Amino acid sequence: MTRRYFFALGVVLGACHDRSSTSAAPVPRPVDDMVRIPAGPFTSGCDAAQGCDARMTTLGPPQVRTLAAFEIDRLEVSVGDYRACWRAGPCATANDVIWARPENSGVVGHWPPALNNLDIPDDQPIVAVSALEAQYYCAWVGKRLPTALEWEKAARGTDGRPYPWGWAPPTRERTSTALAYHQFPLPRGFHPLGASPYGALDMIGNATEWVAADVGAPDHVLVAGGEAAQVAELNMLPAINEARSAVHRGVGSYTGVRCARAVAGAAPTTP
Repeated sequence: MTRRYFFALGVVLGACHDRSSTSAAPVPRPVDDMVRIPAGPFTSGCDAAQGCDARMTTLGPPQVRTLAAFEIDRLEVSVGDYRACWRAGPCATANDVIWARPENSGVVGHWPPALNNLDIPDDQPIVAVSALEAQYYCAWVGKRLPTALEWEKAARGTDGRPYPWGWAPPTRERTSTALAYHQFPLPRGFHPLGASPYGALDMIGNATEWVAADVGAPDHVLVAGGEAAQVAELNMLPAINEARSAVHRGVGSYTGVRCARAVAGAAPTTP
């Protein structure tokens, strides 16, 4: 009886997400893979003449904005990278913070599905993460969420194009979307023809991404880009959706993250 008890207990403990077992040695952080976005003006916002549906954005009509130089991840954060953050502690802590909030009492906490399903490859984009989890991940790697304007410039360049690759509509060669017959996330970087002018990939398709509302509102976040399951009209850039609290626990099934950081010595951005 005792032997059976300890065997069963061992199975249960082995199935749990044990953080203490990895505390002895630091978990290595992912290798940087970023693109640099130079300082200067760009055209933000969109109108019908650009191929954008203005109803799908909160950025308003076209206007010239000026940003300081910054860097942004070339690819979305991967399942493997996020698993490392979970093992290191910060991403698991973020999950605990969300589900410890009073409004979530009595509700079973969530792990992003990829953490429960070891069959999902490490090179898939991590999805179903909350805004807070995204922020904790970026802080763990020494970065932050990009602002909405930074994300938009990294995706569109300076000429007002509605898509990262230009003005042509989405196709299966450029992006993973329902329109392009890829209704599920694909391995990161699967569509090099969908690159932005600066070389960032998957800014439409695969996962939507958490971004900071602007440099003056650190407690609010937005969702940017289009996800794999969306159809054409929801993939128009800039697809920036409503502001949410940074500790908002709601997650989209295909909501992920990419991180950014300022360039050393760059002048501050004026909102």
